[in-house]
Amino acid sequence: MLQSSLILVVFYLVASLGFSQEVKDSIPDQNSHTEIRSLKEFFEKSHFHGHVRNHFMVTNNFGSLNDYYANATGAALGFNTAQWKGLYIGIKGIFTYNTFSNDLNEEDSLVHASALWEKELFDVLQPQKKSDLDRLDELFISYHYRKLTFILGKQDINEGPLLQRRDTRMKPFVYKGFYSKWEIDSLTTMSGAFFTHVSPRGTTEWFTLSEAIGLFNNGKTEEGDVVNYHEAVPSIYLFEHGIIREKFRKYRLEIWNYHLSGVSHTIWLESRVGFKKWHAGVQYAQQIASQRQLELPINERYFPFQSSQTVAFQIGRHLSESVECTIATLHSIGDGSFLFPRELNRDAFFTSLPRSRVDGIGKQHVYTLKFDFRPEKKGLRDLKAQLAVQIMDLPDILDYTHNKYGLPSYAQLNAEVNYHFHGSFDGLRLSFLYLLRSSSFWDPLLPVERFNKTDFHHFNVILNIVF
Repeated sequence: MLQSSLILVVFYLVASLGFSQEVKDSIPDQNSHTEIRSLKEFFEKSHFHGHVRNHFMVTNNFGSLNDYYANATGAALGFNTAQWKGLYIGIKGIFTYNTFSNDLNEEDSLVHASALWEKELFDVLQPQKKSDLDRLDELFISYHYRKLTFILGKQDINEGPLLQRRDTRMKPFVYKGFYSKWEIDSLTTMSGAFFTHVSPRGTTEWFTLSEAIGLFNNGKTEEGDVVNYHEAVPSIYLFEHGIIREKFRKYRLEIWNYHLSGVSHTIWLESRVGFKKWHAGVQYAQQIASQRQLELPINERYFPFQSSQTVAFQIGRHLSESVECTIATLHSIGDGSFLFPRELNRDAFFTSLPRSRVDGIGKQHVYTLKFDFRPEKKGLRDLKAQLAVQIMDLPDILDYTHNKYGLPSYAQLNAEVNYHFHGSFDGLRLSFLYLLRSSSFWDPLLPVERFNKTDFHHFNVILNIVF
């Protein structure tokens, strides 16, 4: 505890010297709201926004194991009133249809399990349902005064390492509660949130935190027994507090605190520095279990450790005006594992890649090499591509103390391309993601140890029309 307290003090002192980052969130641009003079104009000068999306996904599993494909089509439509004396109201709904797919609930005869990622395009809690998969994502009232913003209600936010939108399916994570943001000065931004409900990605219902935590895979205890902490975790709220400090866009520091009542407290420290061609960064996350969590029976605990520590580093270089290379590594310190409920969000370590996170894993060593391409040629400046290779050196699949979900070690290749159209096709965005995961460099695995975990090809083609 003394060591972590000293680290926190050092990071706060560094922040006061001028480190920071840019804030990116989904709060509507306050300058876009027209100041009005009457209740009639409050609605007359409102505006609509949203998107239409089509997501095609295929997973080709090893050998004779079942393969799955699905195509989801849907849209989101939002409505924001004009601003009156700093107040405005927002509402947004989203819906999805299964336009075609094979039987995502058909179990493989060898492993007695079915599709994983394809189900997340729809509603993993209602796997038989193919239509009318709608959800009210936003219903809030907001107040903006000078550099202060307050939002109360259901909202879609995107900030910090553990509350990002993660909208690589058809529906992102959304939250219900209170959010505030304060631009203290041109260098410093502070935010705070208090959430009591969540609608996880890949679902259509809203849940209290106690109802949400454990909806998905609960993992196993260190003895290999199935854990069942769904609705046993006494969590009422998630409190987030963050401070971001910036200096000339070359240095930045983020300090985040997440208190998940009845579960754990997470301190996340992140610092980055950039030069003309080089950039580097460090992340440190410490988690401390709630006393209430440690008092539960072992098979009802989400957070079985007293604490955990995780550290990540990255260093990168611009090889040219269009190409950047980054190397990142992550390691667990001590016996604990980084744990943050999958129903609430995903981690954002330097090593994290789409479909590859470190949640539930301890005593791990992760290495990621990334090449980012951003062509400078006219007509290609809105093309972004990334090629990434990752090694996940994990504890044995039977070491459930440090490998909660029994994930085998693997190597993964990701290829991702994004393009934003302009001119006659302005608003059209096309994304492609392919990944290959293999465990052939490690010990042979049984089919049940492979299925939806390793040794597969995974394809995604996403078409968005944003308005």
